[in-house]
Amino acid sequence: MASIHIEALNPDATPQACRILAQAFVANPLNIAAFGPAQLARNEAFFRVGLAAMKGVKLVAIESSRILGLIHWVRSPQCQISGFEKLRLAPRW
Repeated sequence: MASIHIEALNPDATPQACRILAQAFVANPLNIAAFGPAQLARNEAFFRVGLAAMKGVKLVAIESSRILGLIHWVRSPQCQISGFEKLRLAPRW
């Protein structure tokens, strides 16, 4: 049995982390209201943008090379995004 260890999220593992988060949240009532039921691809797209925008430490639990979970936190008030960051995240038309 392989052991589980915690490490910083490696940028190369970000797609896998987004898939894990999308699978975890696809049945969340808030995500269903935002993206519709069973919308795994939309949830994954959301987490690609969201994870890139998240400030602070992102840690993953890994067994072998498989991500089992992700945790992220930022102390208040640094968790708030600036006006410039909001503009940067706005959809482009």
